[in-house]
Amino acid sequence: MSRVVDGRDEVLPPNAPGERWALTGGNSLVKVVRFKTDPRYKTGTKEPKPLGYVTLQKNLFSKRPTEIETALGLPPLSLSERGCSVYRLLRLPTIGEFSDELTADFPNGLKFNPADAWEARIRYDKDRSLREVPYHPPGGKNVRQWDVKVQLPLVLLHDLPPPLPYPDVPL
Repeated sequence: MSRVVDGRDEVLPPNAPGERWALTGGNSLVKVVRFKTDPRYKTGTKEPKPLGYVTLQKNLFSKRPTEIETALGLPPLSLSERGCSVYRLLRLPTIGEFSDELTADFPNGLKFNPADAWEARIRYDKDRSLREVPYHPPGGKNVRQWDVKVQLPLVLLHDLPPPLPYPDVPL
């Protein structure tokens, strides 16, 4: 379902009472990736890939990359060492192009299992070629996330080095 508010198209995703998506502002959908990583392609290739998990821009306001990593339930050390790049979607996904993955405290849409964290940490300690601890801890209970199953056009909003917070002013 969509509607026009203040001259902007907004989309109400299913199963999200009062949660609206927009193309600009705090309710715009954003993709967070490692610093200077292009989310449109598989690592090291020009092979296209689906967009993956997105959240609302307002979930990033005033947070440093380490805090964004925690809020989104990303693997430890994935953003805290080099920072992150944040992209905004230029087109909103339509029904069938995304799945609702609840909130970030359900990694990959599943209840968190602490045993997975221990196993991942042991793997990381044994294999120093890994750049991050290979598991997703629970993130913020109020941070909604959706898995976009297709490629959508993006625009780079910010490159954030580790010490800098995300601006409070939505773009």
